[in-house]
Amino acid sequence: METIDGVIRDSSGRFQPGSKSLGGRAPKRFEQGIKEALKERWPPETIAERIEEAYLLAQKQQSARGMLAAIELATAYLHGKPTIMIGAAHSNTEVLQRLLADDRPLLPPLDDSQA
Repeated sequence: METIDGVIRDSSGRFQPGSKSLGGRAPKRFEQGIKEALKERWPPETIAERIEEAYLLAQKQQSARGMLAAIELATAYLHGKPTIMIGAAHSNTEVLQRLLADDRPLLPPLDDSQA
């Protein structure tokens, strides 16, 4: 076992019990500091100008992908990214919901004479 800065690993590199974690999300105040610094450096007007420049450059180069990327970025700022709905036609849950939609029994009544 090897210990470096409180991190204990076995011979194959796996974390061992009692090892302090180095991973995870940065503290919230750190993220807020970065956001504030970026807001000061890149106010909304500057961001809009840069997106417009990117779109015009892509248009000049006749790059449909570049124009689409600029449009997607602008709409993400304006409206947020769309939610992707994943649905399968006739999934198991859909069939089950249809079966349970009314009060009809799923199976025929048990005939006592055949039991």
